[in-house]
Amino acid sequence: CHKFKPEGDGKLLLVGMEMAGGVMVGQATAVAPITHPHMLEWCDFVYCRKDRKKTGTVQQLEGPQFIVDRKPDSPAQPAIFLDDALSSGGSMRDAVKLLKDDYNIDVVGAIYLVDRSKDRTSLAAEKMGMADDCLRDVQVTALYDLAQVDAKVPRKS
Repeated sequence: CHKFKPEGDGKLLLVGMEMAGGVMVGQATAVAPITHPHMLEWCDFVYCRKDRKKTGTVQQLEGPQFIVDRKPDSPAQPAIFLDDALSSGGSMRDAVKLLKDDYNIDVVGAIYLVDRSKDRTSLAAEKMGMADDCLRDVQVTALYDLAQVDAKVPRKS
């Protein structure tokens, strides 16, 4: 996340979509105060549902109130999208559009545990979420590529 740290007093949101991304952002929320307390000065954590709740708070975002209350006309807010696996990019595309359209949150980067890049080689163009123009300026990073993992982890036939 440090490579995306805003200059000055700005804050960065770390957004995880339900399921895996939401779990990951929850873990980051719990661990950051212990391992990286300085991050709390410039980073806030947000869980985003794929669909707005239909009861109770009827919220789609869970996090600090100043984030949950955001509207399309709120000042722009930079964010990092966090998820487990990058396949076609469709989930990231959908999240980027939702966050921008409904909350004026600009996803500037995405961090994944694993990039399934070899899966995209045979994917039809119309199924390639990564090709959407809304992702043009999003810097995508993955800790591992699936080909590297496959080379080191034997699979049972």
